[in-house]
Amino acid sequence: MHKHYCENDTELLLSHLDDAFSWFGAGEHEYAIEPETVIKTFRTFAGKVPRCEIGEERYDVIRPMPGMFICTGMLWVATAPDSGICLRVHQRVTMVFRWTAQGPRCCHLHLSNPYSEMDASDSGFPEKMAEESRRYLQEQIELQKRKIAEQHEVIAHMYVEDLSTGLYNRNRYNQVCDALSGKDCGSLGIAYFDLNGLKKINDLQGHQAGDAFIRRTAECLLRAFGKKAIPPSLLIFLLVSPPGLWQKGLPHRR
Repeated sequence: MHKHYCENDTELLLSHLDDAFSWFGAGEHEYAIEPETVIKTFRTFAGKVPRCEIGEERYDVIRPMPGMFICTGMLWVATAPDSGICLRVHQRVTMVFRWTAQGPRCCHLHLSNPYSEMDASDSGFPEKMAEESRRYLQEQIELQKRKIAEQHEVIAHMYVEDLSTGLYNRNRYNQVCDALSGKDCGSLGIAYFDLNGLKKINDLQGHQAGDAFIRRTAECLLRAFGKKAIPPSLLIFLLVSPPGLWQKGLPHRR
């Protein structure tokens, strides 16, 4: 089932058929008992079955006689999101296997989709199948909406914040300046910092050590100013602060 629906591997499916074989497909016209007809029909499926996902499988096997096995099962078959088709059906399957020297060989296969025909409660239209497909489509839409929202949040975060230090970047600085333009800015300050020995660390210990030095500095700045520090560059900050901060003084950080 997985090779057929998930990988559309027709030849592997045919390699497991017995010399004598009967087939009932899910469609009303899908019925054949001649091996040549079955092989020809199955090969027409190659490349035409949309990629599907299988779930909630249940199978049972009985052995009515030595060397003969009957497998029955139920499963949900749903088209994969990238297939361009939104459909989910509950499928039932019956398979009969004959044990041979080459292993199990399938001599009968019967597939049925309970909702492909009219349900007992339907009137003039297969409503159950339509409802199930609609629910599946809604689930896929909601899934894609959540993925888009998550991606948008990540992109928005990357646009205004330096991922290495956690400090706001110049894009955020420009946003704040635009928002404050022509308005009473309240308490503002500009802070300048210099990292003594950064070039020496880069030269002697490598840029990874220099980056670690910058990150430690950023951690100190975040502890001192939090997210009110808006840098147009790493070591120059526009400080958007509540009234009275400058009168109280800034916490000392080393």
